[in-house]
Amino acid sequence: AASASPARASTLERPGSRSEGSSHELDAVRVRGPGAERLSWRLGQFCVRSWSPADRGPASQLIGDVLAEYGLGWEPDGADRDVVQVEACYEEAGGEFWVVEGEREWLSQVGSGGDYGGRIVGTAGYYPRTGRPGEVEIRKMYLAPCARGYGLGGALLSALERRAADRGYTRAVVETASVLTEACALYRRRGYEPMRDVETARCDMALSRPIGQAAGGAAPWASKATHAPRASWI
Repeated sequence: AASASPARASTLERPGSRSEGSSHELDAVRVRGPGAERLSWRLGQFCVRSWSPADRGPASQLIGDVLAEYGLGWEPDGADRDVVQVEACYEEAGGEFWVVEGEREWLSQVGSGGDYGGRIVGTAGYYPRTGRPGEVEIRKMYLAPCARGYGLGGALLSALERRAADRGYTRAVVETASVLTEACALYRRRGYEPMRDVETARCDMALSRPIGQAAGGAAPWASKATHAPRASWI
């Protein structure tokens, strides 16, 4: 488990160490790269950024290890094909795939040398659902053990929903396995409700909820802004 000192030194804290109802704040910065808009922002001791080809191997290894931790298999030709083919499954399809990096000092404090590409400790993404106008699927929200307990899951989910809403989508869908109890609990807390149809063989649960204006929320980030306004991440 992570020691207490890194959490106290950061704007992110372990659950239970802050008052109920408080939120994390961050500045999201758009970085325009060759051929596509790229995002990067800091969240305490973490940096969330757009995926790059050099992340393919480390991200695949991290996801495979987390799946194995819960007794699930890595399926590069099936359920995990999107991690191997990020360009086709996310970028060319109108979605996004992100990686989460930990600061080097924090990684040393929590006793992790950064097993995945040096600093990668998490992934998250979304892409449009085929044949389902207005719907996106939340994908590949995985965190290494050292990055759990800091509220990252909730922050990433909020970010994915906001970005999808910014692109005009009105409903988010997630397929998951019930053995991933922490993730299932997060989705339930966020108002995701069960669906009947599950398309991924490895999953036994599908949930969805409206996002953006369809959910009665505030307007998403302005698409032309270089620096997004400060936003709360619960």
